[in-house]
Amino acid sequence: MELSLNLAKSHPGSWLNFKTEILIDDALLSNRFCKKDGFSYLSGELMFDGKEVIVKGQGELMLDCVCSRCGEEFKYNFIFEFNSAFLDKTDAKDEDEEYYFKGDSVNIDKAVVDTILINLPSVLICKEDCKGLCPHCFTNLNRFSCNCKNEDE
Repeated sequence: MELSLNLAKSHPGSWLNFKTEILIDDALLSNRFCKKDGFSYLSGELMFDGKEVIVKGQGELMLDCVCSRCGEEFKYNFIFEFNSAFLDKTDAKDEDEEYYFKGDSVNIDKAVVDTILINLPSVLICKEDCKGLCPHCFTNLNRFSCNCKNEDE
């Protein structure tokens, strides 16, 4: 996701609006048993202050997921806040700094993906009251009941 800095550099200190599609590889979401479903976007504003570019906004990512309790597929609309600063690569002194811009554009892919992976819940369930699977016969207790004895009794 490349954002142009031409207008921002000609008006330092001014916030400029943007909206862009989120491009994320499904392989990055696979450990959460999810994949991207349809259009996802990031909208917000950016500002060049003379030394760094600040990008902030809100993203929405529609996902196809598998419930961690019952194994059923479900849709999950993940909404997240985004706020990152990007240093000029030509002025970078500290190699530990993570995000850079170069020239008249800033690529926000890495910062957006990092934000998603940090904030996306590691356990996703289809609904708050999901009953999960019977630990003995693995019946989906949201759909069927089973005759297994409950060990708590």
